[in-house]
Amino acid sequence: MKPLFIFLFTIHFSLLTIHSSFSQEPEWVDPVYRTSLFPAAKFLVGFRSESFAKGDDPEPIVSRLVKIAKTNLVEQIRVTIKSTATFNLENLNSESLEHFRQASTSQAEASLTGLKTETYVNKKKGEAYAIAWLNISDLISSCKANLKDKELRISQQLKLATDLAASGDLANALSAYQECYPMLREMENDIALLISIGKEQEGSQSTSLEFQVNAGINNLRKGRVLSFDEVCYFLVDGLKQQIQGTTLDGFITMGAFTYQESSMGSRFASRLQATLEQKMTQAGFNLRSEEAGRQALKEGAVVYILSGTYWDEGQDLKIIANIRRINDGANISSMEEYVTKNWLESNGISFLPENYLLAIARQKEFIETPVVNDDLDVSIWTNRGADNPFFHDGDTMYIYMQVNKPCYVRLIYYLADGIRTLLADNFQINTENVNKAIRYRTPFVCAEPFGSETLQIMAQTQPFQPLVTMNADGYEIISEDVGGIMENFRGMKSTTSPLLKVEKRIDLTTVSR
Repeated sequence: MKPLFIFLFTIHFSLLTIHSSFSQEPEWVDPVYRTSLFPAAKFLVGFRSESFAKGDDPEPIVSRLVKIAKTNLVEQIRVTIKSTATFNLENLNSESLEHFRQASTSQAEASLTGLKTETYVNKKKGEAYAIAWLNISDLISSCKANLKDKELRISQQLKLATDLAASGDLANALSAYQECYPMLREMENDIALLISIGKEQEGSQSTSLEFQVNAGINNLRKGRVLSFDEVCYFLVDGLKQQIQGTTLDGFITMGAFTYQESSMGSRFASRLQATLEQKMTQAGFNLRSEEAGRQALKEGAVVYILSGTYWDEGQDLKIIANIRRINDGANISSMEEYVTKNWLESNGISFLPENYLLAIARQKEFIETPVVNDDLDVSIWTNRGADNPFFHDGDTMYIYMQVNKPCYVRLIYYLADGIRTLLADNFQINTENVNKAIRYRTPFVCAEPFGSETLQIMAQTQPFQPLVTMNADGYEIISEDVGGIMENFRGMKSTTSPLLKVEKRIDLTTVSR
């Protein structure tokens, strides 16, 4: 039994205003007034609250709630971007479609300029609150200004690279071209942000500028086709050159490489990650495990991640690799290279997940049945992280979870062949385990069938309604499809007290060795 595209956004921290219980409770604490104060058409809003015991210091709780409220706001944008990438691309015009497809390759961060936060502590009730909000019109203005600035800077960089090449300084010309990639990633993120809030960006030069960069590099190499080993070498070398002279005040973890705008990996992605890890070590980068990175982040250390995507470009696959700082999402360096499909075919390596069509259909079902996350928050990860983790045949997967309030948890695993397994139902997390990492009691061993799979967690403050299941080899197989599972979750009604609920998913890839 076996056990999205992602964007992160740099958040400009505002001064933390903490209201004491002696001041009047702000209106935004009440969900009805919060909606009227921050209408969805004009604002993006993240909100969280948490109880605390008498005598506890609320300051650490408030700080944590501010971070969660900001994350909640960003998550709304992520979900919208992923939904657009997976389901709604046909609604965009051809120019915006190309921009968006390029944007979905990037994991660099765009700035959410103008993000504000406020907090309130009611000591009598033993409750702390935090809200983060962003005026959509400010976000639009910021994105458009950033696009103009990057277009100018890349154009200047292209002229420098052309002049260096003409003078025979090919090494510096190559570096000048490569320094355009991080700026292209930032442009793509701004375009994705605009599209995610319904503002298509017309007339951006990102695609044209990227073409000029790649053409210039190809010219310097005189059109020579690189081997897969050379592709990986030049990706790592380019990343290293861009950060030359900059001290990375922390270590790097190895993230996932996924296919296009999906959150799916493949045998090719597994091979790419392994080879890049080897090249990174040879280049002198300080690589550590994802678990080491998670622990370091808890301790306030600086951690970086190497991850990216690969794109079907006719006879080639375009690989985009990025190094970013996890703490604030800042993009440090970015590179692009191409590998021929002939190489993949001659080595019997597939660049698509083995169950690609089935996995895409499943993703669309999730998008068609959304759940609005409430004041309840949940995190889920595996022993290989939460960012599109890879598991090979025979590997063991452990599942971890964390919640911010007492609740009941349901865990569902969607296998590569479409089978839906109920791992846990009405797993109760009590007050003493709130905000603590909990490892699920049963580990899982990776086995056939292989492909793109999904681990889903649902949490709510009252017990779940039962699902229709049947027992097979000791496991509970769910009879309902995704729509039925989600309808069961959404259909729960509270008769006595407010019902809080939240749902999150991890996409992961399983492959043969």
